[in-house]
Amino acid sequence: MSGKITVLPDEVANHIAAGEVVERPASVVKELMENAIDAEATQIDIEIGVGGKAYIRVRDNGYGMSRADAELAFERHATSKIRCTEDIAHIATLGFRGEALPSIASVSKLTLLTQTPGSFVGTRIEIHGGEILKIMESGSAPGAYIEVNDLFYKTPARLKFLKSAATELSYINNVITDLALAHPHIGFTVKNNAKEQLHLSAENTLLQRIAGLFGRDAIRELVEIHESAGSLEVLGFIGLPSFHKANRNYQKTFVNRRPVKDKVLSHAIQQAYETLIPKRRYPVAFVFLALPVELVDVNVHPTKMEIRFINSQAIHQFVVNAIRKTLSTALNTRSLPALETPDESEQSAFSEPSDAEDAQFEFSPPQRNRFPGEKRVPQGEPCKGAPFLSEFPESTENSGEPSEFRPFPRPHRSTPGPASLPAQEGVISQIQPGSALFSRMRPIGQFQETYILTEQGNDLFIIDQHAAHERIFYEKLQTQLQKNALDIQHLLFPVSIELSHREQAILEEYLPTLQQYGLELEPFGGNTYILKAVPAMLAKADYKKLIYDILDHLTESGKTTGVQEKLDDLLKVMACHTAIRAHHRLQESQIIALLQQLDGLQLPYTCPHGRPMIIKLSLTDLEKKFGRT
Repeated sequence: MSGKITVLPDEVANHIAAGEVVERPASVVKELMENAIDAEATQIDIEIGVGGKAYIRVRDNGYGMSRADAELAFERHATSKIRCTEDIAHIATLGFRGEALPSIASVSKLTLLTQTPGSFVGTRIEIHGGEILKIMESGSAPGAYIEVNDLFYKTPARLKFLKSAATELSYINNVITDLALAHPHIGFTVKNNAKEQLHLSAENTLLQRIAGLFGRDAIRELVEIHESAGSLEVLGFIGLPSFHKANRNYQKTFVNRRPVKDKVLSHAIQQAYETLIPKRRYPVAFVFLALPVELVDVNVHPTKMEIRFINSQAIHQFVVNAIRKTLSTALNTRSLPALETPDESEQSAFSEPSDAEDAQFEFSPPQRNRFPGEKRVPQGEPCKGAPFLSEFPESTENSGEPSEFRPFPRPHRSTPGPASLPAQEGVISQIQPGSALFSRMRPIGQFQETYILTEQGNDLFIIDQHAAHERIFYEKLQTQLQKNALDIQHLLFPVSIELSHREQAILEEYLPTLQQYGLELEPFGGNTYILKAVPAMLAKADYKKLIYDILDHLTESGKTTGVQEKLDDLLKVMACHTAIRAHHRLQESQIIALLQQLDGLQLPYTCPHGRPMIIKLSLTDLEKKFGRT
């Protein structure tokens, strides 16, 4: 039987390609920026309207195109980057598939203006929905100007899946950040709804570019990394252990100057900081890996963000060792403990099997990729934990080193309390508010200055002091907000906070909400904001770290959660920053005050994030463990 297989019309094929390449406005910005960079532009200007849904305009001063090349550029698989199959294994440019322009033109109203240097006239091409409307001579500056209007206007089903303008803008900002960071020698300007959002001068050093994108505060706790082994080279800047974030927004990885999201590199960075930063926190790293192009496959996915290494295990270990060596030197300590190569089960979590896994790096060293003019950044001050509740009596005792167990002297035995608290496998799951059960517990001491030990009757209770204090602040903030009675404290000395342009866009969207939650922020020029007031309960918090973490959480939660969940996340972050930390010594009077406050809570058995706050061990359970029953 015949007639089932047909060749797809060009229009259908272009729409399929567009589905792979053009996912959202940020995809368009990425493709157009990469084309400009490959065209050796030294200045790229970007304009965005309504999160890219209304218009995207990209102008560059690269080498432009002749009329013949401009017409060919809108044919599928037309490219200047490769000529034969062998070229695919030696790709050094950002774009090479030849699908970007025809894919974008098939789902938008596109206008191209281009002219080569030295030409007297340029070319103008207008395409709507893949249909060429106009090709004509036109005056133009050398380089290329591409305007994309009404993205997805012919595919309304795709259009309705786009997020809000602010969310789409955040995706665009991430793309711009990655490519601007990878090419500090190129100047960039960005306008959002006709308002200048970013201005980066050409010929920056990498450190200057990081400061321009992430703020000068970010570079104060960075140290330079530069290590090589054979044909492998890693360079860039990494954060000291005191500098960590709530997500990976400050973790950028590049392979041969190509921004990538790679499990091998991400895992290597996280493992290098193992035991050096708190759990569920992420190190700051701007890491550039250089290696021969034949040892990495960039042709894995149409977006070119995913790559595959020939010897992923060797690269993983090289990056881990380079980071740990750099940190050891920066901290003036003995070498950090060497980390063993992960076993096969761990390796499978971040690398893919390869037939060439045993390949050796014996190629000639790559051309030096060091950014000129870089100097090591002085070591920053370590972050300090948030102080304890102002309601607690102040401690007069030096904390010293954490002890394994610090008992409180109490010669007499307390009177047994009421019936034991209900628990499931030792974890307290239900406590009735207002029952004064916590107040009846007798403090015994602290374990590792992190867990409070108390007894009541025949039961031993272990309380996570940070989780307990976090719950107290969370419910207090909730109550004050519900009653519209949030206590605000104006700062005697306002705090200056520098943001990345992506953080700035998030902050602008949520400024009214933050004001409602007691955080009064005002623009102070460029990407700098002034914090003028905070909730009174947060008066002793680290304000900069608080704002950065709030923005990190808003960036992440904005992708998946609704408004109410975002607002609740704000309270959780604020409570976390105010609560006492682990390894903080408490006096018995402070513990008693904390227990009394727990009795007034609605849900005094988990932290705001849902982790257990208290565990019960009965005397019977202990006697069974010791074989006494």
